[in-house]
Amino acid sequence: MSVQSGEIVPVPFPDLLNAETGKTTVRRVNVNSDVYRSARSLMIRLERADFEDKSRLKALADAAKMSVEGFRSQYGHVCGP
Repeated sequence: MSVQSGEIVPVPFPDLLNAETGKTTVRRVNVNSDVYRSARSLMIRLERADFEDKSRLKALADAAKMSVEGFRSQYGHVCGP
């Protein structure tokens, strides 16, 4: 996602790649901006607390139609060890 002339515009991932290196350029984001905070509030993301709270973890696993251990195995690395 990007902000262009005050509008939120999706940017396809291939458009972010450097044609010569095949890598993306690091782009800094102002995490204190209203646009960032608004976008983050709309994100669906996993956080460490999701794996530490047994009831939350069970609800996530159920929503994914997975066992708790299967969910932890598949997605636990996202939040670190």
